[in-house]
Amino acid sequence: MNGKNITIILSVLAIIVSVIAVSIVYAEYTQTLKINGTGTVVSTKWDVHFENLKDAITTGNASVTTPAKLKNGNTTIGDYSVILHSPGDSITYTFDVVNNGDYDAKVSALVKKQLNCTGSDEGTNSYICNNLEYTLKYTGDNQDVKADDELKKGQTKNITLKLVLKSETSSSRIPSTNVTVNNLGIEIQYSQDSEVNGN
Repeated sequence: MNGKNITIILSVLAIIVSVIAVSIVYAEYTQTLKINGTGTVVSTKWDVHFENLKDAITTGNASVTTPAKLKNGNTTIGDYSVILHSPGDSITYTFDVVNNGDYDAKVSALVKKQLNCTGSDEGTNSYICNNLEYTLKYTGDNQDVKADDELKKGQTKNITLKLVLKSETSSSRIPSTNVTVNNLGIEIQYSQDSEVNGN
């Protein structure tokens, strides 16, 4: 092998070594970055309802002709019918309002209709209506249920609903014919008070 051939071979080897060297350098500056993950949207529920409706407690000569019952997925207490005979007579129902959902709630509005009394004597009707007291209070502290009252998730509050013919009502003004009392409906509207889980 002459010197020229050796030079060519060495040149070729030099080029090959250079390419390998470049390849090695290039590999040192190559990096793959990966991002992996999963996401979950948690299920939540809104569930404010009534529970534990107790039988009516009556005083005086008051009586129940149709007991109240829970309806519409425990969101309604209805269809009750009661009779008041004398001053001081009363009908009382107690029940729980329960927040079994994932959100804190509050009373956004309380709609209480104006009582309406109908019978044969308009003057007597007005007198009777003015002497009826219809209240919705928390049983524990006897405070009225009102707007902005909180009901935290998982919380239960006991409520007392009471209809009474005031004791100061004059017996002489009690009609000899029936007076029908309408508009005993009360609506408690609850709305979300905070984000899910209180955050």
